[in-house]
Amino acid sequence: MQPPVLTNQQQQVVEHGKGHARVMAVAGSGKTTTLVHRVLFLLQQGFQPKRIMVLMYNRAAKEDFTHKIQRLAPYGQPLPDIRTFHSVGHRLCDTLSNWGVIQRRKLIQEGWSYERLMRQAITQALADCDEQSRRTALDLDHLEAFSQFVERVKADLDPAATQFKQLALPDDQLYFVSAFEQLEQLMADQGVMTFSDLLYRPVMALLSQPELKARISNHLDQVIVDEYQDINGIQHYLLSVLAGARAQVMVVGDVDQCIYEWRGARPEFMLSEFAEQFPNPESYALSYSFRYGHTLALAANHLINENREREAQLCLATAQHSDTDIVQLDQLVELLPLIKQTGLEQGFHQCAVLVRSWALSVPIQLAFLQQQIPFKLLQQGHFVFNQPLITQFLAYLDLVVAPVQAPIQPETLTALLSFPPLFLSQQEQQRIQQLVAVNGLDPKAICKSLSLKPYSGKRLLKRLTLLQKLQKESAEQAVGPLTTRLLQETEAFELIEKAAATRDQAEERKRMLQGLVNYLRQQRMSVQALLEQVRWQREAGASLESDQGIIISTVHGAKGLEWPYVVLAGLTEGQFPCYQNLSDFNKHNEESERRLFYVAMTRAQKMLWLLTDTGLIEDKRKKVSRFIGEMSLTDCLNTVTQLKQPEKDLGLVVQKAPLVQQYLQLNALNFRVGSQTVSIASYGTLSSVDTSLENKLTYKIGDQIKHKLFGRGVTAPRPFGRGFQLLRQQPARGRIYASLHWQEPTVLRPLV
Repeated sequence: MQPPVLTNQQQQVVEHGKGHARVMAVAGSGKTTTLVHRVLFLLQQGFQPKRIMVLMYNRAAKEDFTHKIQRLAPYGQPLPDIRTFHSVGHRLCDTLSNWGVIQRRKLIQEGWSYERLMRQAITQALADCDEQSRRTALDLDHLEAFSQFVERVKADLDPAATQFKQLALPDDQLYFVSAFEQLEQLMADQGVMTFSDLLYRPVMALLSQPELKARISNHLDQVIVDEYQDINGIQHYLLSVLAGARAQVMVVGDVDQCIYEWRGARPEFMLSEFAEQFPNPESYALSYSFRYGHTLALAANHLINENREREAQLCLATAQHSDTDIVQLDQLVELLPLIKQTGLEQGFHQCAVLVRSWALSVPIQLAFLQQQIPFKLLQQGHFVFNQPLITQFLAYLDLVVAPVQAPIQPETLTALLSFPPLFLSQQEQQRIQQLVAVNGLDPKAICKSLSLKPYSGKRLLKRLTLLQKLQKESAEQAVGPLTTRLLQETEAFELIEKAAATRDQAEERKRMLQGLVNYLRQQRMSVQALLEQVRWQREAGASLESDQGIIISTVHGAKGLEWPYVVLAGLTEGQFPCYQNLSDFNKHNEESERRLFYVAMTRAQKMLWLLTDTGLIEDKRKKVSRFIGEMSLTDCLNTVTQLKQPEKDLGLVVQKAPLVQQYLQLNALNFRVGSQTVSIASYGTLSSVDTSLENKLTYKIGDQIKHKLFGRGVTAPRPFGRGFQLLRQQPARGRIYASLHWQEPTVLRPLV
């Protein structure tokens, strides 16, 4: 829903006068429309189009902006340069090459050629290491980790060694630093570069030869930058060079939507470093969202208010927008009929399912396939049956249904030896294939013919013996028990963890496999029937047309998009927020995850479903995501009731009274909002740790107290419903019950 006319806030941005400006724009605030009108306003004021530059985050945003300004501009009006940072970098590379400052290079177009260069660089960096170390470093997982490190280095100004320390990477990846230098030399020798080099190379040249800046700076009068919260160190520096001392710079973004830190983005760029580079900027706010209603706006405010690294700004729903409903679902089976009915009535393309990681989409994809609910993925390569890990696991089932005497095909044998990984070299795998092709599957003979270390030989013998046994088993056996046995006998989870280059890689693969395994265990059918069903499902997924189906995407991939009906799935602790060990999950990580959750929930226009079921059996025991409790849904609903009855004071009492009070005031309601307090319950006795509170009969959220039975703790809101709980500072073992309440009968609540 776009505003028919500009709001007062938007008009202020459009008519900004002299000096730099920083615009904090909430999700769905119509910032693109505002910036289009800003450019047209500058042209009306007499600024030359060639001295105005608009920088968009990516090509899609650039094309959208170009289309809108062409539609609104007077006929024949010359328009300014609308670019992405990388297109500016491309032009700078050409300019600096013409000046003889940097070498002219070709952009690498094929992924395989860049992979070959990375392998060569790693091999050179590990020239003095043993063969096993080089083999591990060259496997796909470690190669991917190195590639991510290279991209991260080229997103910032610090050298590779410094960034390695900042990223706190493990010591066994220290070779990344020297491999990076080797890779840079190899690309220079061959005259090639990557997409990241379009910015990295000219910026490094400018840093090494500062006198060049005078030839590049001060050619512009106005620079406008969109999505500034996603800028990285390289882009921030390049902007300062382009602007020089002449240009007025206006940046637009939302710190609460800074979710690309792994690309080098940091909230500090918008919060403080912009003002340091471009002094005394005027600050503006685009607070009204035209995307969602009051309930979602209030829930989003409650959630993101928990972050400290942000501006104190509320997002507001417009009075014209219908409310956005928020519903929590505890089981995937509850979602299926709801979203199917919605799709049939409103169109499946009006719905989206968002997940923290692609692995969490596996149970949802499988459930949709089984229920014949059409869907498509924003990145089709993540279709469940396109995943190598999935196809490799299913190869074990294919072996069961194959004729007993049928030879194992080379590609099938490669899959069975690769998953779970046995850490065999390519030459060793080829030798095994040759022996199987000539003599059949003879585990002992194959192992004797290879010069493997004892442990590796024992592991290979176990795998080949399993394959030999599977060839003789019945295709009519139940698939569930066989799946469980395969997990145990292949030691799948243990070997996945051992092979992964990072803990994140390991967890992603384990989640993906667990999602498939849970699905297979639920199927009451034979191996033969299951594989026939899988073949049909694979074809159904592959044939889905681009304009059909529910969208499935990660939250990162959904940035900038919106749908009427959104499912936010996998909402348990450890999954979203994502962490492996709670002890390693610090405040910075928590705020980053909360921003990601904020982006996810603000994609919805009419309905937001919060699905706490991940589809993983072991997650049934996990707690619901803390972010659901932080949304304070009960208070949001009560506040919306007050907004719908402006003539009557309902006597609101909520957990975050200042926030709700401010929201009401910004909607022209001046009712007093009370804070929830804790009264002493009949169960046990409360006394304050702070002597100044000893005689209080009521307590507020956050008060430190001492319970004679439960010990020291702090009062906190219950995640659901009305009431309070005592959070122990040093919890004892076992399950503890605390009885704290407010305006309701005594409630016993378990504290784990």
